[in-house]
Amino acid sequence: MEKDLFLTLLSLHLVEGDMPKDEVDKRVRYFDSHLSSLSEEECAKKIEELGGDKKLAEKLLKDYRRANAAKNSEDTSDDTTKTTAVPNASVKSNEADNTAKKENDINKLLEDDDSDVKPVSPEKNKAKNSTHKTSPQKKNTGAKSSKNAKAKKEITPFTVGLIILSPVILFFLLLISALLASLFVAVAALIALSTALLVLITAAGTAFALVAMIYGVTQLGQSTPAGIFEIGIGIVAGGITMLVGILLYNFVVRLAPFLFKKLVVLVKFVFAQLKRLYEYAKGAFNKI
Repeated sequence: MEKDLFLTLLSLHLVEGDMPKDEVDKRVRYFDSHLSSLSEEECAKKIEELGGDKKLAEKLLKDYRRANAAKNSEDTSDDTTKTTAVPNASVKSNEADNTAKKENDINKLLEDDDSDVKPVSPEKNKAKNSTHKTSPQKKNTGAKSSKNAKAKKEITPFTVGLIILSPVILFFLLLISALLASLFVAVAALIALSTALLVLITAAGTAFALVAMIYGVTQLGQSTPAGIFEIGIGIVAGGITMLVGILLYNFVVRLAPFLFKKLVVLVKFVFAQLKRLYEYAKGAFNKI
């Protein structure tokens, strides 16, 4: 695999794994600088040692997620220690303040005969109700905005180009499929024709050879040269029939299955190249 294609596919897999762009660029620059100093053969060998773009991307994503998880656990532990330390330090002061407030309230109640409790105004109640009503609306608008952001992320330049070029891509896919199907049909028809010729030539040649030899034997009593000639024709016809039958048999039994296997390999190769072209085009469009 070439270096540029390897780096493009690696960055694509890392982006699909939700790795931030700056982290992706950092890793791609590292491997670019590492592979640039190697020759083409050494670069291809090094890529094979790394396990290819997919395996390397999976390994890098696992390391990145493990590091993030460790960092988040450290932050949460620091926050819990801070939150537990502050209340423990201020428990005594809060208790003292509460006891003082209770004593002052008792003294005020003893001094005043009338209660100074003020009723809550209806305007304040309306304000509270309005705040309670608006909070779900804020949540709904936040959810809608997040959905819109996800939808924008899903619409990439690659998807737009794929939609625009879909008629041309569909035409070429149908053309390639038709060519491969015609090759399969041609090989199958060749096998069927060869089998039919094998049966026909073997049966006709054997029958002709037997008839000629029997006729020659019957002519030996009347005309010896004519009988020998007829027997010779039968022997030659039998030899030709045997030779042609052997050739057709070898073609049907050995060469035709070999051609069929090679055709299957060709189909797999074509679809693998189409898949690589798809991934390369996707990475190139997403870089735009």
